[in-house]
Amino acid sequence: MSPASMPHEFFAPDGDVFARVGEEVWAQILEHCARGGGLETGGVLVGRYVEDRTVAEVQVAFGPPPDSERGRTSFVRGIEGLDDLLEGHRTDGAYYLGEWHHHPNTSARPSARDLAEIRSIADSDEYACPEPLLLIFGGSIRAPEVTLCLVQRDGVVLEMASRGDVTTWRLLEFFDWRVGSINEREE
Repeated sequence: MSPASMPHEFFAPDGDVFARVGEEVWAQILEHCARGGGLETGGVLVGRYVEDRTVAEVQVAFGPPPDSERGRTSFVRGIEGLDDLLEGHRTDGAYYLGEWHHHPNTSARPSARDLAEIRSIADSDEYACPEPLLLIFGGSIRAPEVTLCLVQRDGVVLEMASRGDVTTWRLLEFFDWRVGSINEREE
């Protein structure tokens, strides 16, 4: 699996491009996943909004801080050193856009825990990101899956579709997820 084969554009329900994730970012994510040893891993997404602030352009995917907790079916991102990493990119006009993590050999759908975590980030003044992204990479090498979600200000989580020309990607339907209305993955 190469970064070039990953989806690079994600679309909002109206069909407009909503987010871009370039090959360099996918290379970073795939490298962190390869180091994960079959355990969940993750980190933060950094970038900026472009095109009149309507498109999130992800420029960096940082890996897990050293105090992160990783398990076979769980990941809790730590905070050690995160402020310094983010501050270093703010000087370049980039900032925190959201979270990414890996569900090895299972669905890329967010769990109830994933949704609770990203909603708490949306509500936090520390992150200054009221509508964070959540990118989950899952599936297997033969059938990879990616889900990119946006937490809206009203708490609704929208799943963005990827329209890659790679046939192994699921084309995702758009729907609003509200707490308790999804099939929860076992934690």
